[in-house]
Amino acid sequence: MYHPANTYQYLVDEFTEGKIKTRFEFIEFQCYDILDRFNSTDLKLKEYFHVNRIVVQDIVVNYFADIDRLKKFHGINKVNSIKIASYTGYWVSKLKPVQLYNNNHNFDFINHRKLVAQINEKIALALIIGIAFDQNKEKYEPTAALTEFYKYLIYFLTYRISSPQMIELALQAHIANPEYPISIAED
Repeated sequence: MYHPANTYQYLVDEFTEGKIKTRFEFIEFQCYDILDRFNSTDLKLKEYFHVNRIVVQDIVVNYFADIDRLKKFHGINKVNSIKIASYTGYWVSKLKPVQLYNNNHNFDFINHRKLVAQINEKIALALIIGIAFDQNKEKYEPTAALTEFYKYLIYFLTYRISSPQMIELALQAHIANPEYPISIAED
């Protein structure tokens, strides 16, 4: 059924207002929770960064619009957790809900530039891994190879053109062979 571009009622009809609201709350909570995990004694990220609720709303709308198209195209009723993770992570890394809002205390960008430059991608990765593999952060310790995979995925989300399908492919490749020995030649 065709729906005008200026309304998203079709998403509410397809997924329910409750499910959409729950997804919004989940992403917003995860963003703040991950910000908390990056805190240290000398760095309180919540003093400088916030989660932009309008951006989270856009993430949720885009996510559900993509999932709706995906389900209709493939004629399926449900999508798997890898697709859910891929589309969620993609929209978080693309729209960047965590934003600097207070620099009254002269935030030290020089010493924290890598964290700041990749904060949304790290949040996207945490969401991707959490959704795809249902990881419990208190009980899960990644191996060295998995840590390298995470670093490369953050790099990819930060500096490369990505798509949900590319993220899905990376996750499927990881599932197929989660820890393989590889030597990388450097020039």
